[in-house]
Amino acid sequence: MTALTETPVSPSRPWRSWVELLSSMRFAIALLTVICIASVIGTVLKQHEPLNNYINQFGPFWAEVFGALGLYAVYSAWWFLLILAFLVLSTSLCIARNTPKILADLRTYKEHIREQALQAFHHRAQGTLPEAPQAAAQRPNSASQPSRSCQLPARARSAAAASRSSSSPLRASSRRREWAACSWSSSA
Repeated sequence: MTALTETPVSPSRPWRSWVELLSSMRFAIALLTVICIASVIGTVLKQHEPLNNYINQFGPFWAEVFGALGLYAVYSAWWFLLILAFLVLSTSLCIARNTPKILADLRTYKEHIREQALQAFHHRAQGTLPEAPQAAAQRPNSASQPSRSCQLPARARSAAAASRSSSSPLRASSRRREWAACSWSSSA
């Protein structure tokens, strides 16, 4: 005969499971779906009409059922306001739960990526410079660079030249796009 041993259930475990449910994105999406359905009902059915209008339109039985469900005043019904309150609570808990991860990701954001990480990409191109990398880095950007073998369209060349001369924060992204266009066309 085997003895059954019960594992003690901590009092915080049910509380934690409820918080997990309320802070899940699926729960928030389900609430949004219910709110959308209720909003469609509230839009289709005329709201706050006299009861006689509903009896004439739906019959006495359905008019009473719809009235008991609060479908004649959907947006001020207790169940609609309760769903809205749960949506606010769910969204707040979801934000509170995910904020530390988001902040940690923001702190570890790297502008300069190592070469190994870039070589892991499927689409990549490599090239050789006729000079040492330090000398190429010291060389000023000019329109005629002998080591570059790509022709950008005139519009892209003027945008690239403007981004080089300005001190805007988009300067680096413009150079990345210019390099991506060159490397893509040189590998084709």
